[in-house]
Amino acid sequence: RPRSRWKSRGSAASCNPTALRGAYATIRVMKITPEFLVAATHCSGSIALSAAPALDAAMARFDILSNARVAAFIAQLAHESGGFTRTRENMNYSKPETLMKTWPSRFPSLDFARQYIKVPEKLANYVYCNRLGNGPIASGDGYRFRGGAWTQITGLAMWRACADAIGYPIVDDQRLIDQPTVSALASAWFWSANGLLALADRDTLDGYRTLTKRLNGGLVGFEDGNDWGNDDRVENWATVKRAMGIAA
Repeated sequence: RPRSRWKSRGSAASCNPTALRGAYATIRVMKITPEFLVAATHCSGSIALSAAPALDAAMARFDILSNARVAAFIAQLAHESGGFTRTRENMNYSKPETLMKTWPSRFPSLDFARQYIKVPEKLANYVYCNRLGNGPIASGDGYRFRGGAWTQITGLAMWRACADAIGYPIVDDQRLIDQPTVSALASAWFWSANGLLALADRDTLDGYRTLTKRLNGGLVGFEDGNDWGNDDRVENWATVKRAMGIAA
């Protein structure tokens, strides 16, 4: 069972509105159900059945409860994870131009980028070596600790911090990140730990753009989709808000 200082829903805080205000910065506005997740993200029903309860619990634990936070969180996660179908970063790139756009300082030419096409482990170990807490290329850290969970936590340092925060040994057993419960907790922790909730609270397009930059390191997929054909982040945001019954 994961270590947690969070009070369970059976606590007095979950039954008493006054206590709830003391426990969380925001008041819970809705429960994340499979039906809502399908409407909000167009994910499959089978995926929603496992993802929804995991998200519901993680979002409650990390205070992702207001309309603005729920909308931004679900929209961005749906984009990053391909509708909750991916828990690991897809490093299997097919176009050298995309590598140059994503990591311009790492790929100065098409000829150099072509060496890393369709070799995901080689690519991850190169682009993530000697940073983010990772060792050199030979360590294999870049590939082991590439983006993980529905929000793509990246690098050994971040994986360690996440493991300490959520109470699951994901550094020792990276397969744990594939479990919906762990992926949801890791994603919600990342948002809480990196100031994304405050940006979501702005509930404006400029705020959402800034949030995307902090989450993604750029604006990949902000309004133009991405290599995997996902809806763009702005369209996702509007779709989630419509499913919530609030103005997009």
